[in-house]
Amino acid sequence: MPAAPLALEPVPTIDLPPPLPLPPPAAPEPPAATAPAAPAPAMGRVARVRMDANVRAAPSGSAPVVRTVQTGAEVRIAGEEYGWQHVFLPNGTELGWIYGNLLD
Repeated sequence: MPAAPLALEPVPTIDLPPPLPLPPPAAPEPPAATAPAAPAPAMGRVARVRMDANVRAAPSGSAPVVRTVQTGAEVRIAGEEYGWQHVFLPNGTELGWIYGNLLD
């Protein structure tokens, strides 16, 4: 014979006050200003391009060419790696990498 179900006592109810209103949403933040291009590194020398030269994305002859600079253009050298010079325009715009033998 099955057991008789237990009788449960009713749970008391509590009257709660209404919920507090939510604060208004925060105003959206203005978009961040884009930082100006970084200036050319203070160290390094200015060099002149000996002959039209390919500027590459990395210090390698197989790296993609990002632009070509004309004979006589001035560049600022920021670093060297494997005979390649990391170059910037005098105004601080990064160009890329030029093989060192193409610079005076």
